[in-house]
Order: sequence, then structure tokens, then C-alpha cells
Amino acid sequence: MRPPSRYFSTDDSGSVMVLSAVLLVALLGFAALAIDIGHLYVVKNELQNAADAGSLAGANNFAPYLPTNPPTPDWDAASAAANSATKANKTDQTLITDCQVEVGYFNLVSRKLQPATIAPTTVDVPAVRVTVSRVAGQNTGAVLPFVAQILGIDFMNVSAQATAMLSCPSIAPSQSLFPVAINKQVLPYLFNTSDGVPGSGLSAPFKIGSDYHYPDLSAESTGQEIVAGEWTSFFDVKNDTTTIRNLLYNRNPLPIRIAENIQCLTDIWVQPGTKNALYADVADIMNTNGPDFTYFLPVVQWNALETHDWNPVYCYVPIKLLNSIGKNLKYLEAKFVKKARMPSDSAGGPCYGAFGSARMVN
Repeated sequence: MRPPSRYFSTDDSGSVMVLSAVLLVALLGFAALAIDIGHLYVVKNELQNAADAGSLAGANNFAPYLPTNPPTPDWDAASAAANSATKANKTDQTLITDCQVEVGYFNLVSRKLQPATIAPTTVDVPAVRVTVSRVAGQNTGAVLPFVAQILGIDFMNVSAQATAMLSCPSIAPSQSLFPVAINKQVLPYLFNTSDGVPGSGLSAPFKIGSDYHYPDLSAESTGQEIVAGEWTSFFDVKNDTTTIRNLLYNRNPLPIRIAENIQCLTDIWVQPGTKNALYADVADIMNTNGPDFTYFLPVVQWNALETHDWNPVYCYVPIKLLNSIGKNLKYLEAKFVKKARMPSDSAGGPCYGAFGSARMVN
């Protein structure tokens, strides 16, 4: 009789080969997933970059605001710019052809995008949202895997979204405001006028001075005479030439806030202070800065300036200074600027030409 070992082989090389084949398939599967997931990540990043670029470009084009009263964001220009900037990007080396653009007011408290038709509050700022997707029918369709189809994965949907806002400042940082206050009531009359130079983005010229009024705001046209603006010593009650001169060269020593946004009154002390020497100082500053320099002024809440009294700040406006006339006349000649970047990261102020930088909100 043969020994039992003669009937059963002890050679296990065949099972090792089978096991190796199974492991190889598993390893190839993991490698395939790694390759495809890596590719998906690259595509996702491409779409996100496109959405970011589109939303920022759109937000920057809300300004200059349309000449309504009060001015309103240019929704159409923002939508067009967002669409164009998004489609200037590529996914898988192919230009993006499809994106969804939404515009409206972004609420700084709820962090939600609301319709452009709402009546905005001080915590609602214009924003644009861009969504870019790789799905069936959009941007060459869903992402096709290289080798994951072995596992039954035929396509992978991916999308990206970005929202950017453009806000008007609620806080004027220190050393940002020229010590001249504008009267709120003149904004509806003159801010949206034009100097007649195509593309200048500037209003008709006007004068600021204690004894001078805006040409369009004479008693004949409004039934009353409205003072254009006055010197301000900001938080100081002093009205001497030395104090105002220091503010001309160094601006506001402390940040100034719009009352409504922080629910805390922040007033400025408005003074007549038409000292002849100050106009010579302004002329010197104009010569140093050049004709293209933009100055930011506070606008006070009241419809008529209260000289030698406290006036709450309403917003900020940018201007170009044209002339500084002293002696017997004593006035500053200027133009409103329809769009200028104010050095402030705050948001929520009324929009009359002073804007912050467009920035992402999510």
C-alpha cells in the first residue's frame, strides 16, 4: 500500500500565484482610484479658481453705481464681468463654456445671498455668486475616470462655487479723511452729475466754503440756500489755524465710524474756520500730491450743516481738488469721484463713490 503522502501533493506554488493575482488586482484598483481621485482634485481646483476669479471680477464691476437716488449697484455689468472672467479659465485644458451667475445683496449677519430687488439695510452688501460644474451637458461633461471604470465608476460629477462682495466702508481708518465735511443734502443734487468729459467718472465742479453754495442749490432752485461744506476738526472742539493745518497734513487722528452700522453715534465737530492761511496750505498739498490725487471727505447726516456743533457722520465721498482760493473768496473747488478705493476693510456704509476692495465671503 502506498503511503498517504503519495496521494496528496505538498507543492503550494499554485495557490501563491492565485493569491498574488488577487492582490495585484486589488493594488491596481487602489492605484486606479488614487489616479482618478488625484485627477478629480485637479479638476475641482481648476473649477474653484475659475469661480473665484469670476466672482471677484463681477463684484469689482458693481461700481461705479448707477445714477439713481440713492445710487444702486450695476447688476448687469457685474453679471457680465463675472461670466466673462469665469470663462477665461480652463478645465482639463479646455476653456470653460458654462457657468451660473447670481447677483444680489449678501447679508453680513445671516451670511445669505438675497435677491437684488430687496431694500438693502446697512448689513446688506452687493455680491455675486458663481457656480461652475463638470456634469452632463456642462463644460465637456462629467469627469471621466482613467481606470476606475474597472470598478464600475463611469463618471464623476464635480462643481465649485464662490461668492464675492463689494462694500462701501463704514469705518474711515485714521489718516484717511481730509478735514472738510460735506452736507448730506447736496448728494442727491450733485453726486450723479457729469463734468462732461467722457469716461472721467467725475461730477460737475462745485465749491466748498462758508460763504459759498453749490450752484445747483440756490434759493431759486430749492427754495433755500444750502451750505456746501465746512472745515471740521473731527473730535476736537478747537477752531484755530494750527489745529486745522495739522489735520490737513495728517488727516483724522482716530478712526471714524458711521453711526448706523455700529449703532453708536460718532459725530464730528463742524467749524466755519475760513482762515486764509489754510487755503494756501491746501494749495501746497495739492501741488505735492498732483492733480490725480483722490481725497476722502466725511458726509454728515443732517440736511443742513450745524456750524459750531456736533454732526453725525453719514458716509464718505471721494473728491478731486481743482482749486484752493483764499484771500477775499475762500473756497475749495472740487469734483465728486464716482469710484475710488478707500483704505478700509469695513463694510455696510452708504455708497457714494468710496468703495473697499472686492473680497470673498465664502
